[in-house]
Amino acid sequence: MDREREMEPISISIDSIPAFVNGGPVFPIDSVPTFNGGPVHPIDSITTFINGGSVHHHLDQPEHTISQSLLILCCLTAVSSLHYEIGDTRSLEDFLQREEDAWWPRVGTEDYNGLQDAQTEQIISWEGCTAAFESTFAQHDGPTFHELRSQLRHILEEIGQLATWPPQPAFAGLRQLTSKHFDWKMSLWLVLFSCATTPATSRLSAEFWNTQQHDLQQLAMFLNTSPLFRTPLTVNDLKDWIEKLELVFCGPRREK
Repeated sequence: MDREREMEPISISIDSIPAFVNGGPVFPIDSVPTFNGGPVHPIDSITTFINGGSVHHHLDQPEHTISQSLLILCCLTAVSSLHYEIGDTRSLEDFLQREEDAWWPRVGTEDYNGLQDAQTEQIISWEGCTAAFESTFAQHDGPTFHELRSQLRHILEEIGQLATWPPQPAFAGLRQLTSKHFDWKMSLWLVLFSCATTPATSRLSAEFWNTQQHDLQQLAMFLNTSPLFRTPLTVNDLKDWIEKLELVFCGPRREK
């Protein structure tokens, strides 16, 4: 009975977080939202829960690996933001509270299942994504929506294979499926756009991937409150995961 009591899931006590829905309004991480005039919750209001024992995250389902990877990327973006630095944790708390099915990537009306097809009929959704991309990166003659869609499908496919990678994988980096230059910041933006969030690109630098610049113990504790991590994530797990994500987006130790 005591063991069962220890394994009871915890809840995050937060009562003033704006809802996020895939396909709904995008919440820019480095904008300052107003919400009922309520106070900003301090970071220590997030209740954490950790179980001991060995942890194995080698999952057989690429879709689950994708969802967990998207959560890690979003949380990295949140803790790298200016507002997190000044104590505003609402973006982080929103990510941790999302249900599992909210982490299926989608662009507008095209959901993850639709992304499995080589072609799409969701033209309006992808034109909206293309317009947002051009506005973010000041490109008036950038990738077409067909190219952006192909690039996103390719990135998600590679992320889905992370759980099967060996400890020291040999990966050359993402293929570029666009006729225009496409760097890691653009790839990250595209992936996060499919999670209904947009990072401030001015905050993205090589330090984003530097695991020594983040409090991995605290971040792992936060991630373990998410429904996506029923098996607790250790600091070493998280460090390895971030390094593999860096390899996917940036390639092997090239200039970022």
